[in-house]
Amino acid sequence: MSDGSNANDADEATRAGTNGRGTESRARGAPEFRGGSEDARCEALEHELARLRRALEHLERSDEALREAYEESGGTDKDYAEALKDNVEAASNIKAKIYEVALEIERVHGPEKRADEDKGTWV
Repeated sequence: MSDGSNANDADEATRAGTNGRGTESRARGAPEFRGGSEDARCEALEHELARLRRALEHLERSDEALREAYEESGGTDKDYAEALKDNVEAASNIKAKIYEVALEIERVHGPEKRADEDKGTWV
């Protein structure tokens, strides 16, 4: 008969941010990729990192065009102002996700696996 301690231990490990073996689990907020080898997991994380970077690039281009339109309106268009404010929040969220995924890649493969093109810069 089980006293439920295994379930409690698992719940406690989850809350503590460990995998139950005393080591840290994935970075908070980083996407979880289960199964496969560490190389496959890292590859999936690298694809996610590239996707997030592309999303940020597109958002920044869109933001630039939006900012120009806002300035052409004399800076009085409330819709443009609100959209610009929303873009700041969206960019911040994407940057946070980029950082979290990059940390997870480093956790899985160490700092040598950090994206070479970044020279240590996450975003």
